[in-house]
Amino acid sequence: MNAKHYSLLQLSNPDKLVREYLLKNEALAPLISAFPEIENFERSIAERSFDNKRRSILTNVLLEQYEGLNTSTQVKESIQALESENTYTVTTGHQLCLFTGPLYFVYKIISTIRLAEELSNRYPEKKIVPVYWMATEDHDFAEINHAYFFGKKLEWQTDQKGAVGNMNTQGINEVIDELEKLLGNAPDIIEMLRTAYSHDTLASATRFLVNELFGRYGLVVIDGNHRQLKSQFKEVIHNELFQQNGYRSITSTNEYLKSLDFKAQVNPREINLFYLEGNLRARIEQKDENNWSVVDTDKSFTASELEKLIEEQPEVFSPNVVLRPLYQETLLPNLAYVGGPGELAYWLQLKGFFTQEKIAFPVLVLRDSALLLNTKSLQKLEKLGLTASDLFNDSQATIKRLVNSTDASLEEEKNQLRLLFESLAAKLKAIDSTLEGAALAEAQKQITAIEHLEKKALKALKTKEENKINQFQKLLGECFPDGTPQERHDNIFQHISTLGDTLIDELSKAFNPLEQRYHILEQEAVLH
Repeated sequence: MNAKHYSLLQLSNPDKLVREYLLKNEALAPLISAFPEIENFERSIAERSFDNKRRSILTNVLLEQYEGLNTSTQVKESIQALESENTYTVTTGHQLCLFTGPLYFVYKIISTIRLAEELSNRYPEKKIVPVYWMATEDHDFAEINHAYFFGKKLEWQTDQKGAVGNMNTQGINEVIDELEKLLGNAPDIIEMLRTAYSHDTLASATRFLVNELFGRYGLVVIDGNHRQLKSQFKEVIHNELFQQNGYRSITSTNEYLKSLDFKAQVNPREINLFYLEGNLRARIEQKDENNWSVVDTDKSFTASELEKLIEEQPEVFSPNVVLRPLYQETLLPNLAYVGGPGELAYWLQLKGFFTQEKIAFPVLVLRDSALLLNTKSLQKLEKLGLTASDLFNDSQATIKRLVNSTDASLEEEKNQLRLLFESLAAKLKAIDSTLEGAALAEAQKQITAIEHLEKKALKALKTKEENKINQFQKLLGECFPDGTPQERHDNIFQHISTLGDTLIDELSKAFNPLEQRYHILEQEAVLH
Protein backbone atom coordinates (compact mmCIF):
# COMPACT_ATOMS: atom_id res chain seq x y z
CA MET A 1 0.00 0.00 0.00
CA ASN A 2 1.05 3.58 -0.56
CA ALA A 3 1.12 5.67 2.61
CA LYS A 4 0.75 9.44 2.73
CA HIS A 5 1.40 11.28 5.94
CA TYR A 6 -0.11 14.48 7.32
CA SER A 7 0.10 16.34 10.59
CA LEU A 8 -2.46 14.99 13.08
CA LEU A 9 -3.56 18.56 13.72
CA GLN A 10 -3.98 19.10 9.99
CA LEU A 11 -6.55 16.33 9.46
CA SER A 12 -7.86 15.51 12.95
CA ASN A 13 -9.60 17.81 15.38
CA PRO A 14 -8.91 16.85 19.00
CA ASP A 15 -10.41 18.93 21.76
CA LYS A 16 -8.63 22.06 22.91
CA LEU A 17 -6.79 20.42 25.83
CA VAL A 18 -5.22 17.67 23.72
CA ARG A 19 -4.42 20.11 20.93
CA GLU A 20 -2.51 22.32 23.36
CA TYR A 21 -0.73 19.25 24.75
CA LEU A 22 0.43 18.31 21.25
CA LEU A 23 1.57 21.90 20.75
CA LYS A 24 3.57 21.60 24.02
CA ASN A 25 1.81 24.38 25.88
CA GLU A 26 4.03 24.98 28.93
CA ALA A 27 0.96 25.76 31.05
CA LEU A 28 0.29 22.00 30.97
CA ALA A 29 3.77 21.09 32.28
CA PRO A 30 2.52 20.62 35.89
CA LEU A 31 0.09 17.96 34.60
CA ILE A 32 2.62 15.68 32.87
CA SER A 33 5.92 13.93 33.43
CA ALA A 34 7.29 15.07 30.06
CA PHE A 35 6.10 15.98 26.59
CA PRO A 36 6.17 13.02 24.14
CA GLU A 37 9.62 13.47 22.60
CA ILE A 38 12.01 10.55 22.39
CA GLU A 39 14.83 12.32 24.24
CA ASN A 40 12.52 12.85 27.24
CA PHE A 41 12.27 9.11 27.86
CA GLU A 42 15.78 9.00 29.30
CA ARG A 43 14.52 10.84 32.37
CA SER A 44 11.41 8.66 32.46
CA ILE A 45 13.58 5.54 32.52
CA ALA A 46 15.73 6.98 35.31
CA GLU A 47 12.69 7.81 37.42
CA ARG A 48 10.94 4.44 36.94
CA SER A 49 11.70 2.11 39.83
CA PHE A 50 10.22 -1.40 39.77
CA ASP A 51 11.45 -3.97 42.28
CA ASN A 52 12.17 -7.64 41.65
CA LYS A 53 9.24 -8.84 43.75
CA ARG A 54 6.74 -7.03 41.55
CA ARG A 55 8.51 -8.25 38.42
CA SER A 56 8.27 -11.82 39.67
CA ILE A 57 4.55 -11.50 40.43
CA LEU A 58 3.94 -9.90 37.03
CA THR A 59 5.71 -12.59 35.04
CA ASN A 60 4.13 -15.43 37.04
CA VAL A 61 0.63 -14.04 36.48
CA LEU A 62 1.31 -13.53 32.77
CA LEU A 63 2.56 -17.11 32.41
CA GLU A 64 -0.63 -18.27 34.10
CA GLN A 65 -2.83 -16.16 31.85
CA TYR A 66 -1.03 -17.38 28.72
CA GLU A 67 -1.21 -21.03 29.72
CA GLY A 68 -2.64 -23.11 26.88
CA LEU A 69 -2.12 -20.43 24.22
CA ASN A 70 0.06 -21.06 21.19
CA THR A 71 2.48 -18.34 22.23
CA SER A 72 5.02 -16.95 19.78
CA THR A 73 8.74 -16.88 20.52
CA GLN A 74 8.53 -13.08 20.61
CA VAL A 75 5.85 -13.08 23.34
CA LYS A 76 7.75 -15.66 25.40
CA GLU A 77 10.86 -13.47 25.17
CA SER A 78 8.85 -10.39 26.20
CA ILE A 79 7.40 -12.08 29.28
CA GLN A 80 10.77 -13.53 30.27
CA ALA A 81 12.43 -10.15 29.80
CA LEU A 82 10.04 -8.52 32.29
CA GLU A 83 11.96 -10.24 35.09
CA SER A 84 14.99 -8.11 34.24
CA GLU A 85 15.52 -4.69 35.80
CA ASN A 86 16.52 -3.38 32.37
CA THR A 87 13.08 -4.09 30.92
CA TYR A 88 10.28 -1.53 30.72
CA THR A 89 6.88 -1.40 29.11
CA VAL A 90 4.77 0.94 27.01
CA THR A 91 1.07 0.28 27.31
CA THR A 92 -2.31 0.86 25.78
CA GLY A 93 -5.66 -0.30 27.10
CA HIS A 94 -9.10 -0.89 25.69
CA GLN A 95 -12.42 -2.59 26.24
CA LEU A 96 -13.06 -6.13 25.00
CA CYS A 97 -14.87 -5.09 21.84
CA LEU A 98 -16.50 -7.79 19.73
CA PHE A 99 -14.10 -8.86 16.92
CA THR A 100 -11.82 -5.99 18.15
CA GLY A 101 -14.56 -3.40 17.46
CA PRO A 102 -13.59 -0.20 15.61
CA LEU A 103 -10.31 0.25 13.75
CA TYR A 104 -8.77 2.49 16.39
CA PHE A 105 -8.58 -0.52 18.75
CA VAL A 106 -6.00 -1.94 16.37
CA TYR A 107 -4.40 1.47 15.73
CA LYS A 108 -3.75 1.91 19.46
CA ILE A 109 -2.01 -1.44 19.68
CA ILE A 110 0.10 -0.87 16.54
CA SER A 111 1.09 2.58 17.84
CA THR A 112 2.17 0.97 21.11
CA ILE A 113 4.23 -1.67 19.30
CA ARG A 114 5.88 1.01 17.17
CA LEU A 115 6.65 3.17 20.21
CA ALA A 116 8.32 0.18 21.87
CA GLU A 117 10.42 -0.33 18.74
CA GLU A 118 11.44 3.32 18.57
CA LEU A 119 12.46 3.38 22.24
CA SER A 120 14.35 0.09 21.90
CA ASN A 121 16.32 1.58 18.99
CA ARG A 122 17.06 4.75 20.96
CA TYR A 123 17.99 2.94 24.18
CA PRO A 124 19.50 -0.39 23.00
CA GLU A 125 20.71 -1.31 26.50
CA LYS A 126 17.05 -1.49 27.58
CA LYS A 127 14.30 -3.90 26.56
CA ILE A 128 10.97 -2.19 25.86
CA VAL A 129 7.91 -4.47 25.81
CA PRO A 130 4.57 -3.38 24.27
CA VAL A 131 1.56 -4.24 26.43
CA TYR A 132 -2.18 -4.34 25.79
CA TRP A 133 -4.20 -3.97 29.01
CA MET A 134 -7.58 -5.68 28.65
CA ALA A 135 -10.37 -3.74 30.36
CA THR A 136 -11.99 -6.95 31.54
CA GLU A 137 -13.69 -5.38 34.55
CA ASP A 138 -15.69 -2.89 32.53
CA HIS A 139 -19.43 -3.59 32.71
CA ASP A 140 -20.78 -1.37 29.92
CA PHE A 141 -21.90 -4.22 27.68
CA ALA A 142 -23.63 -1.97 25.14
CA GLU A 143 -20.28 -0.39 24.24
CA ILE A 144 -18.57 -3.68 23.37
CA ASN A 145 -21.24 -6.05 22.01
CA HIS A 146 -21.17 -4.99 18.35
CA ALA A 147 -19.02 -4.36 15.30
CA TYR A 148 -19.69 -2.78 11.89
CA PHE A 149 -18.96 -4.44 8.56
CA PHE A 150 -19.71 -2.71 5.25
CA GLY A 151 -22.17 -0.43 7.05
CA LYS A 152 -24.05 -3.25 8.79
CA LYS A 153 -24.09 -3.55 12.57
CA LEU A 154 -23.53 -7.08 13.89
CA GLU A 155 -24.59 -7.41 17.51
CA TRP A 156 -24.11 -10.06 20.18
CA GLN A 157 -27.19 -10.50 22.35
CA THR A 158 -26.94 -11.87 25.88
CA ASP A 159 -28.61 -11.29 29.23
CA GLN A 160 -25.36 -11.58 31.17
CA LYS A 161 -24.44 -8.83 33.61
CA GLY A 162 -21.33 -7.68 35.42
CA ALA A 163 -17.71 -7.51 34.29
CA VAL A 164 -17.61 -8.27 30.56
CA GLY A 165 -14.37 -10.25 30.81
CA ASN A 166 -16.15 -12.90 32.89
CA MET A 167 -19.01 -13.33 30.41
CA ASN A 168 -19.21 -16.61 28.56
CA THR A 169 -19.08 -16.43 24.77
CA GLN A 170 -22.29 -18.31 24.04
CA GLY A 171 -24.16 -16.77 21.12
CA ILE A 172 -21.14 -15.21 19.41
CA ASN A 173 -20.84 -18.10 16.96
CA GLU A 174 -24.22 -17.09 15.49
CA VAL A 175 -22.85 -13.57 14.94
CA ILE A 176 -19.85 -15.09 13.15
CA ASP A 177 -22.32 -16.92 10.88
CA GLU A 178 -23.74 -13.52 9.86
CA LEU A 179 -20.25 -12.14 9.35
CA GLU A 180 -19.26 -15.05 7.12
CA LYS A 181 -22.05 -14.09 4.69
CA LEU A 182 -20.86 -10.47 4.63
CA LEU A 183 -17.16 -11.20 4.15
CA GLY A 184 -17.67 -13.75 1.41
CA ASN A 185 -14.50 -15.66 0.66
CA ALA A 186 -12.48 -15.04 3.85
CA PRO A 187 -12.09 -18.50 5.42
CA ASP A 188 -8.92 -17.64 7.37
CA ILE A 189 -10.64 -14.74 9.15
CA ILE A 190 -13.72 -16.80 9.97
CA GLU A 191 -11.62 -19.69 11.27
CA MET A 192 -9.60 -17.34 13.48
CA LEU A 193 -12.76 -15.81 14.95
CA ARG A 194 -14.46 -19.17 15.52
CA THR A 195 -11.38 -20.45 17.32
CA ALA A 196 -11.10 -17.29 19.41
CA TYR A 197 -14.70 -17.29 20.56
CA SER A 198 -14.68 -21.01 21.30
CA HIS A 199 -12.89 -19.97 24.50
CA ASP A 200 -15.08 -19.91 27.59
CA THR A 201 -14.92 -16.22 28.48
CA LEU A 202 -14.74 -12.97 26.58
CA ALA A 203 -11.42 -12.21 28.29
CA SER A 204 -9.79 -15.45 27.11
CA ALA A 205 -11.30 -15.04 23.63
CA THR A 206 -9.94 -11.50 23.30
CA ARG A 207 -6.52 -12.54 24.58
CA PHE A 208 -6.39 -15.29 21.93
CA LEU A 209 -7.52 -12.96 19.15
CA VAL A 210 -5.10 -10.16 20.01
CA ASN A 211 -2.31 -12.69 20.39
CA GLU A 212 -3.07 -14.10 16.93
CA LEU A 213 -2.95 -10.63 15.38
CA PHE A 214 0.02 -9.18 17.26
CA GLY A 215 1.94 -11.98 18.96
CA ARG A 216 4.66 -11.89 16.29
CA TYR A 217 5.48 -8.34 17.42
CA GLY A 218 6.07 -9.46 21.02
CA LEU A 219 2.91 -7.76 22.33
CA VAL A 220 1.97 -8.92 25.83
CA VAL A 221 -1.71 -9.02 26.83
CA ILE A 222 -2.53 -8.59 30.52
CA ASP A 223 -5.76 -8.96 32.48
CA GLY A 224 -5.66 -6.91 35.68
CA ASN A 225 -8.59 -8.80 37.19
CA HIS A 226 -6.41 -11.16 39.24
CA ARG A 227 -6.07 -11.65 42.98
CA GLN A 228 -2.25 -11.49 43.04
CA LEU A 229 -2.25 -8.29 41.00
CA LYS A 230 -4.97 -6.66 43.11
CA SER A 231 -2.94 -7.53 46.24
CA GLN A 232 -0.29 -5.03 45.11
CA PHE A 233 -2.89 -2.28 44.98
CA LYS A 234 -4.12 -2.64 48.58
CA GLU A 235 -2.61 0.61 49.82
CA VAL A 236 -4.26 2.72 47.12
CA ILE A 237 -7.58 0.89 47.63
CA HIS A 238 -7.38 1.70 51.34
CA ASN A 239 -6.55 5.35 50.71
CA GLU A 240 -9.40 5.66 48.20
CA LEU A 241 -11.97 4.25 50.62
CA PHE A 242 -10.84 6.04 53.76
CA GLN A 243 -9.12 9.23 52.57
CA GLN A 244 -10.71 9.81 49.15
CA ASN A 245 -7.46 11.14 47.75
CA GLY A 246 -8.59 10.85 44.15
CA TYR A 247 -11.59 13.12 44.57
CA ARG A 248 -9.62 15.91 46.22
CA SER A 249 -6.63 15.70 43.91
CA ILE A 250 -8.53 15.52 40.62
CA THR A 251 -10.98 18.22 41.71
CA SER A 252 -8.01 20.50 42.38
CA THR A 253 -6.57 19.73 38.94
CA ASN A 254 -9.93 20.41 37.34
CA GLU A 255 -9.94 23.87 38.93
CA TYR A 256 -6.51 24.49 37.44
CA LEU A 257 -7.72 23.39 34.01
CA LYS A 258 -10.73 25.67 34.36
CA SER A 259 -8.45 28.60 35.13
CA LEU A 260 -6.71 27.89 31.80
CA ASP A 261 -10.07 27.73 30.01
CA PHE A 262 -9.88 23.97 29.47
CA LYS A 263 -12.79 21.62 30.02
CA ALA A 264 -12.31 18.57 32.25
CA GLN A 265 -12.95 15.25 30.50
CA VAL A 266 -14.14 13.41 33.63
CA ASN A 267 -15.32 14.36 37.09
CA PRO A 268 -14.21 12.11 39.95
CA ARG A 269 -16.52 10.50 42.47
CA GLU A 270 -15.75 10.66 46.15
CA ILE A 271 -14.94 6.93 45.92
CA ASN A 272 -13.70 5.68 42.56
CA LEU A 273 -14.10 1.97 43.23
CA PHE A 274 -16.64 -0.69 42.32
CA TYR A 275 -17.49 -3.84 44.21
CA LEU A 276 -16.91 -6.83 41.94
CA GLU A 277 -18.37 -10.26 42.63
CA GLY A 278 -19.95 -12.81 40.30
CA ASN A 279 -22.21 -10.95 37.88
CA LEU A 280 -22.20 -7.81 40.05
CA ARG A 281 -20.12 -4.69 39.52
CA ALA A 282 -21.58 -1.77 41.46
CA ARG A 283 -20.25 1.47 42.94
CA ILE A 284 -19.12 1.75 46.54
CA GLU A 285 -20.35 4.77 48.52
CA GLN A 286 -19.65 6.01 52.01
CA LYS A 287 -22.85 6.44 54.02
CA ASP A 288 -21.33 7.95 57.17
CA GLU A 289 -18.11 7.98 59.15
CA ASN A 290 -18.16 4.24 59.85
CA ASN A 291 -20.33 2.74 57.12
CA TRP A 292 -19.99 2.04 53.40
CA SER A 293 -22.47 0.44 51.02
CA VAL A 294 -22.62 -1.11 47.54
CA VAL A 295 -25.09 0.89 45.45
CA ASP A 296 -28.38 -0.85 44.53
CA THR A 297 -27.61 -3.84 46.76
CA ASP A 298 -28.08 -4.74 50.43
CA LYS A 299 -24.31 -5.05 50.94
CA SER A 300 -22.76 -2.76 53.53
CA PHE A 301 -19.53 -2.65 55.54
CA THR A 302 -18.18 -1.02 58.67
CA ALA A 303 -14.65 0.40 58.65
CA SER A 304 -13.18 -2.71 60.27
CA GLU A 305 -15.06 -5.02 57.89
CA LEU A 306 -13.80 -3.03 54.96
CA GLU A 307 -10.19 -3.16 56.14
CA LYS A 308 -10.47 -6.93 56.56
CA LEU A 309 -11.94 -7.24 53.06
CA ILE A 310 -9.08 -5.21 51.56
CA GLU A 311 -6.56 -7.48 53.24
CA GLU A 312 -8.21 -10.82 52.54
CA GLN A 313 -10.13 -10.26 49.28
CA PRO A 314 -8.59 -7.36 47.35
CA GLU A 315 -9.93 -8.92 44.11
CA VAL A 316 -13.47 -7.70 44.94
CA PHE A 317 -12.40 -4.08 44.46
CA SER A 318 -12.52 -2.80 40.90
CA PRO A 319 -11.12 0.62 39.89
CA ASN A 320 -13.19 2.97 37.76
CA VAL A 321 -11.94 5.01 34.82
CA VAL A 322 -9.92 7.50 36.92
CA LEU A 323 -8.42 4.93 39.28
CA ARG A 324 -7.59 2.27 36.68
CA PRO A 325 -4.54 4.20 35.36
CA LEU A 326 -3.00 4.13 38.85
CA TYR A 327 -3.65 0.40 39.08
CA GLN A 328 -2.02 -0.19 35.72
CA GLU A 329 1.06 1.84 36.60
CA THR A 330 1.39 0.02 39.93
CA LEU A 331 1.66 -3.34 38.16
CA LEU A 332 3.90 -2.44 35.21
CA PRO A 333 7.38 -0.90 34.81
CA ASN A 334 5.70 1.49 32.41
CA LEU A 335 7.23 4.43 30.55
CA ALA A 336 4.34 5.58 28.37
CA TYR A 337 0.61 5.24 27.87
CA VAL A 338 -0.65 5.33 24.28
CA GLY A 339 -4.26 6.45 23.90
CA GLY A 340 -6.78 8.36 21.87
CA PRO A 341 -7.64 12.04 22.35
CA GLY A 342 -10.39 11.36 24.91
CA GLU A 343 -8.10 9.14 26.97
CA LEU A 344 -5.24 11.61 26.98
CA ALA A 345 -7.65 14.32 28.09
CA TYR A 346 -8.56 12.47 31.27
CA TRP A 347 -5.00 11.23 31.90
CA LEU A 348 -4.03 14.91 31.96
CA GLN A 349 -6.23 15.25 35.03
CA LEU A 350 -4.41 12.56 37.01
CA LYS A 351 -0.81 13.68 37.59
CA GLY A 352 -1.53 15.14 41.05
CA PHE A 353 -3.30 11.94 42.08
CA PHE A 354 -0.29 9.88 40.99
CA THR A 355 2.06 12.15 42.94
CA GLN A 356 -0.08 11.87 46.05
CA GLU A 357 0.00 8.07 45.86
CA LYS A 358 3.75 8.05 45.05
CA ILE A 359 3.26 6.31 41.72
CA ALA A 360 5.36 7.26 38.66
CA PHE A 361 3.38 9.04 35.94
CA PRO A 362 4.00 7.84 32.35
CA VAL A 363 4.60 9.91 29.26
CA LEU A 364 1.30 10.34 27.41
CA VAL A 365 1.44 9.56 23.69
CA LEU A 366 -1.37 10.10 21.21
CA ARG A 367 -2.01 7.08 18.99
CA ASP A 368 -1.67 7.27 15.22
CA SER A 369 -4.77 7.80 13.08
CA ALA A 370 -5.40 6.49 9.59
CA LEU A 371 -7.79 6.34 6.67
CA LEU A 372 -7.82 3.22 4.49
CA LEU A 373 -8.68 3.62 0.81
CA ASN A 374 -9.24 0.71 -1.55
CA THR A 375 -8.80 0.78 -5.33
CA LYS A 376 -12.44 1.64 -6.02
CA SER A 377 -12.33 4.65 -3.71
CA LEU A 378 -9.11 5.85 -5.30
CA GLN A 379 -10.61 5.54 -8.77
CA LYS A 380 -13.58 7.63 -7.66
CA LEU A 381 -11.24 10.28 -6.29
CA GLU A 382 -9.25 10.42 -9.51
CA LYS A 383 -12.40 10.63 -11.62
CA LEU A 384 -13.60 13.57 -9.53
CA GLY A 385 -10.22 15.28 -9.76
CA LEU A 386 -9.74 15.13 -5.98
CA THR A 387 -7.01 13.91 -3.63
CA ALA A 388 -7.49 11.94 -0.41
CA SER A 389 -6.84 15.01 1.74
CA ASP A 390 -9.82 16.73 0.07
CA LEU A 391 -12.04 14.31 2.00
CA PHE A 392 -11.15 16.17 5.20
CA ASN A 393 -12.03 19.63 3.88
CA ASP A 394 -15.37 21.35 4.22
CA SER A 395 -17.68 19.22 2.11
CA GLN A 396 -19.76 22.12 0.81
CA ALA A 397 -16.63 23.95 -0.33
CA THR A 398 -15.49 20.80 -2.13
CA ILE A 399 -18.90 20.42 -3.80
CA LYS A 400 -18.63 23.99 -5.08
CA ARG A 401 -15.29 23.07 -6.65
CA LEU A 402 -16.75 19.91 -8.17
CA VAL A 403 -19.59 21.74 -9.89
CA ASN A 404 -17.32 24.49 -11.19
CA SER A 405 -19.03 26.98 -8.92
CA THR A 406 -16.74 29.73 -10.19
CA ASP A 407 -19.07 29.72 -13.23
CA ALA A 408 -21.89 30.70 -10.90
CA SER A 409 -19.90 33.33 -9.07
CA LEU A 410 -21.10 36.90 -9.61
CA GLU A 411 -18.41 38.37 -7.36
CA GLU A 412 -16.92 40.48 -10.15
CA GLU A 413 -20.33 41.93 -10.98
CA LYS A 414 -20.97 42.70 -7.29
CA ASN A 415 -17.63 44.50 -7.04
CA GLN A 416 -18.41 46.56 -10.12
CA LEU A 417 -21.79 47.47 -8.64
CA ARG A 418 -20.16 48.52 -5.36
CA LEU A 419 -17.73 50.77 -7.20
CA LEU A 420 -20.56 52.30 -9.26
CA PHE A 421 -22.67 53.09 -6.20
CA GLU A 422 -19.67 54.38 -4.24
CA SER A 423 -19.02 56.84 -7.08
CA LEU A 424 -22.72 57.69 -7.27
CA ALA A 425 -22.91 58.19 -3.49
CA ALA A 426 -19.92 60.54 -3.56
CA LYS A 427 -21.47 62.61 -6.38
CA LEU A 428 -24.86 62.81 -4.61
CA LYS A 429 -23.22 63.71 -1.31
CA ALA A 430 -21.63 66.74 -2.98
CA ILE A 431 -25.11 67.83 -4.04
CA ASP A 432 -26.94 66.91 -0.81
CA SER A 433 -25.35 64.96 2.08
CA THR A 434 -28.66 63.25 2.89
CA LEU A 435 -28.62 61.49 -0.48
CA GLU A 436 -25.44 59.48 0.31
CA GLY A 437 -27.25 57.09 2.68
CA ALA A 438 -30.04 56.51 0.18
CA ALA A 439 -27.49 55.62 -2.51
CA LEU A 440 -25.66 53.16 -0.26
CA ALA A 441 -28.93 51.56 0.84
CA GLU A 442 -29.91 51.07 -2.78
CA ALA A 443 -26.48 49.53 -3.43
CA GLN A 444 -27.04 46.93 -0.72
CA LYS A 445 -30.49 46.14 -2.13
CA GLN A 446 -29.03 45.53 -5.58
CA ILE A 447 -26.16 43.41 -4.21
CA THR A 448 -28.67 41.28 -2.26
CA ALA A 449 -30.63 40.74 -5.48
CA ILE A 450 -27.45 39.63 -7.27
CA GLU A 451 -26.61 37.23 -4.39
CA HIS A 452 -30.08 35.74 -4.77
CA LEU A 453 -29.40 35.20 -8.48
CA GLU A 454 -25.99 33.72 -7.59
CA LYS A 455 -27.64 31.10 -5.36
CA LYS A 456 -30.08 30.22 -8.15
CA ALA A 457 -27.18 29.83 -10.57
CA LEU A 458 -25.30 27.57 -8.13
CA LYS A 459 -28.43 25.47 -7.61
CA ALA A 460 -28.79 25.08 -11.36
CA LEU A 461 -25.15 23.99 -11.63
CA LYS A 462 -25.62 21.53 -8.78
CA THR A 463 -28.53 19.96 -10.59
CA LYS A 464 -26.46 19.77 -13.73
CA GLU A 465 -23.58 18.15 -11.84
CA GLU A 466 -25.74 15.99 -9.57
CA ASN A 467 -23.91 12.81 -10.52
CA LYS A 468 -20.57 14.23 -9.38
CA ILE A 469 -22.09 15.35 -6.10
CA ASN A 470 -23.66 11.93 -5.48
CA GLN A 471 -20.35 10.19 -6.17
CA PHE A 472 -18.54 12.51 -3.77
CA GLN A 473 -21.14 12.11 -1.03
CA LYS A 474 -21.06 8.33 -1.42
CA LEU A 475 -17.30 8.43 -1.10
CA LEU A 476 -17.59 10.59 2.00
CA GLY A 477 -20.02 8.04 3.43
CA GLU A 478 -17.46 5.28 2.93
CA CYS A 479 -14.69 7.28 4.63
CA PHE A 480 -16.91 8.81 7.31
CA PRO A 481 -19.67 6.23 7.89
CA ASP A 482 -22.62 7.67 9.79
CA GLY A 483 -20.71 10.95 9.82
CA THR A 484 -17.89 9.56 11.98
CA PRO A 485 -14.25 8.94 11.02
CA GLN A 486 -13.69 5.51 9.48
CA GLU A 487 -11.40 4.52 12.35
CA ARG A 488 -14.20 4.97 14.88
CA HIS A 489 -16.65 2.81 12.93
CA ASP A 490 -15.25 0.13 10.62
CA ASN A 491 -13.71 -3.15 11.76
CA ILE A 492 -10.19 -4.28 10.86
CA PHE A 493 -11.39 -7.60 9.43
CA GLN A 494 -13.57 -5.82 6.85
CA HIS A 495 -10.46 -4.08 5.52
CA ILE A 496 -8.22 -7.14 5.75
CA SER A 497 -10.78 -8.94 3.59
CA THR A 498 -10.57 -6.22 0.91
CA LEU A 499 -7.00 -4.91 1.23
CA GLY A 500 -5.18 -8.14 2.09
CA ASP A 501 -3.77 -9.94 5.08
CA THR A 502 -0.62 -7.77 5.11
CA LEU A 503 -2.65 -4.75 6.23
CA ILE A 504 -1.43 -4.82 9.83
CA ASP A 505 2.19 -4.99 8.62
CA GLU A 506 1.54 -2.04 6.28
CA LEU A 507 0.07 -0.01 9.14
CA SER A 508 3.05 -0.88 11.30
CA LYS A 509 5.43 0.40 8.62
CA ALA A 510 3.55 3.70 8.42
CA PHE A 511 2.96 4.39 12.11
CA ASN A 512 5.19 6.22 14.58
CA PRO A 513 3.17 7.89 17.36
CA LEU A 514 6.02 10.23 18.33
CA GLU A 515 5.67 11.91 14.93
CA GLN A 516 1.99 12.75 15.56
CA ARG A 517 0.84 12.09 12.01
CA TYR A 518 -2.37 11.17 10.25
CA HIS A 519 -1.87 8.46 7.64
CA ILE A 520 -3.79 7.78 4.46
CA LEU A 521 -3.05 4.29 3.16
CA GLU A 522 -3.97 3.68 -0.46
CA GLN A 523 -4.27 0.28 -2.07
CA GLU A 524 -1.67 -0.01 -4.79
CA ALA A 525 -3.18 -0.16 -8.25
CA VAL A 526 -2.69 1.21 -11.73
CA LEU A 527 -5.37 3.86 -11.99
CA HIS A 528 -4.72 4.97 -15.57
